[in-house]
Amino acid sequence: MIKKNTLWSSLVMMMVTMLSISIVSCGDDEEEIIPNPVIDGHEAVDLGLPSGTLWATRNIGAYGVYDRGKFFQWGEITSINNDENVNWNSNYKPGNVVYTGTSSAACGTESDVMYVDNIINQDAMGNWNGSIAGNSKYDAATVNWGGSWKMPTKAQMDELISKCTWTYTNSDVDGVFSGYTVTGKNGNSIFLPLGGYRHYMNLDRGSSCGCYWSATVCQNSAAKAYYLTFEINAVSGNANVNQEDRIYGFNIRPVSNDTSYKNKN
Repeated sequence: MIKKNTLWSSLVMMMVTMLSISIVSCGDDEEEIIPNPVIDGHEAVDLGLPSGTLWATRNIGAYGVYDRGKFFQWGEITSINNDENVNWNSNYKPGNVVYTGTSSAACGTESDVMYVDNIINQDAMGNWNGSIAGNSKYDAATVNWGGSWKMPTKAQMDELISKCTWTYTNSDVDGVFSGYTVTGKNGNSIFLPLGGYRHYMNLDRGSSCGCYWSATVCQNSAAKAYYLTFEINAVSGNANVNQEDRIYGFNIRPVSNDTSYKNKN
């Protein structure tokens, strides 16, 4: 005959064992890491943005997330050289101009190839409109990465600023650029390095600012386009969308709205 104390001890041990299994199981579920989706060969991050936009983990031409990658003039699908005094593209084709470095690009007129191609247009109020997002002739992301990848619009950049937290990250490692970790409300994040920009024969502010082209032409002047910019070690919220001559060489961070990967999980 089994004693009551022995029976009670056995029941307690069984309950403890079951509880332990349950805790381990829950712990495993909580620690599960869901990998970022890979779209057309390039890794994307879901930041939980209202638009559903997925941002790439790296710039076009970058060998890693901390590398700035290549510089592109707005509407050009071929990059310009990262080094100073080398391979500056003075014949800016999307503007039909030859840039001397002493005057602004004379594009954004009716002789502009983008006007001729009906990419940009001017409304009755004199405002310019147009976007090269997804254009197989002018969008560097679409041409170089393919599939659903595009250059982000101004609206998508505004959303990235207003809906995410920006945290400055300093780096002293060779070949690794400082920059900002941009975190969405769902906890996922991307890193945007400070890569500077190309202007005429110069590589300017190579480690003190970030400049990223949008796909949207400037409303006030079609010779300019909107771009995302942020400064080194500045207070949170310093990122903003500005405008600059299309001839400048900036980095590009592609985006995608392809959610088909969710059906594969």
